[in-house]
Amino acid sequence: RVANAKNLGKRIVITSGVFDLLHEAHREYLQKAKLEGDYLVVLVESDARTKEMKGSDRPIWNQEKRKAAIQALGFVD
Repeated sequence: RVANAKNLGKRIVITSGVFDLLHEAHREYLQKAKLEGDYLVVLVESDARTKEMKGSDRPIWNQEKRKAAIQALGFVD
């Protein structure tokens, strides 16, 4: 999909994060990122990397749930 968007001359924005317990500040950040281009790709940190960064009691939501929450945002491509 990214290659197709690129071939169509779309400007692609890529961002990443943990997004554990997706909240309004995450949404605002991602909406601003979307304004920077035509196509927004969001990378979600793995559970293992999240534990390394945030401690053994994290993530609260596993990476599949965090990914699903990002995908549910209507403006993420």
